[in-house]
Amino acid sequence: IWAIVDLIMIITGSYRDGNGNPLYRNRRIYLLNILILLIYLTLAILLLCIAPMRVEASSSLCIFNHIIGRECPGCGMTRAFAAMLHFQPTVAIAYNWKVLIVFPLMMWVVAKDSYKRIRAIITYLHTGI
Repeated sequence: IWAIVDLIMIITGSYRDGNGNPLYRNRRIYLLNILILLIYLTLAILLLCIAPMRVEASSSLCIFNHIIGRECPGCGMTRAFAAMLHFQPTVAIAYNWKVLIVFPLMMWVVAKDSYKRIRAIITYLHTGI
């Protein structure tokens, strides 16, 4: 919540540096990094809390499926991700076999991006730059 308040104050120019100039760029990037990390964490927690079978019970949101009436290549990927996060690879493959390619790539991208953002946050906290 405080990160959102800080972001609003920075955007409106309420924060000032030692010389009285508005503090924009560095603080904005710092808060953006925190916000993106919080989004990653929230999505992971949501997928961990929701069982794959519960996602299956809900109606499909796939536009392709609603218009064409057939499953698209990505259909079942949300359920497959939830199953992989619950350590059920056979169930995940049953939902969509492409999860074997997409899940490790996505985890690698998120881990690499998170590492970069955490380093930027630490640098900002130590130097203010």
